[in-house]
Amino acid sequence: MQQGGSMRGIIDTLNIIKKSDKYCVVVSKDGKLKQLATGRTLIEALMMRDWCRENGWIPFVRRLQFIQEHGPGIYQIYKYFKQNDGSYKKICFGSYRTVEDAIEERDLLIKHNWDFEALCSLE
Repeated sequence: MQQGGSMRGIIDTLNIIKKSDKYCVVVSKDGKLKQLATGRTLIEALMMRDWCRENGWIPFVRRLQFIQEHGPGIYQIYKYFKQNDGSYKKICFGSYRTVEDAIEERDLLIKHNWDFEALCSLE
């Protein structure tokens, strides 16, 4: 499997492929390429790839993805989950006083596949 194509040799582009005008961060899983992130530039894709690598090859999450500000000093983590009937339900995973605390908790939730009970059992 060749990853990086014609970019090889310019810079460490392992786990990055170019698709038309975008750069995709990919990882091989079960013999298939799984796309974890998409960047507009190679530099953006490299930063996303490094983040994915450092976080156990989970999909890239933008800094404030899944976080909403609900008034001064109140940041909530939320995610929409698809229901059996095809509709989506918004679930809130808590409120935090700083955006940094919310990001830290959100990253833990992602690493545990949004299983709040499993995450709580680790404490």
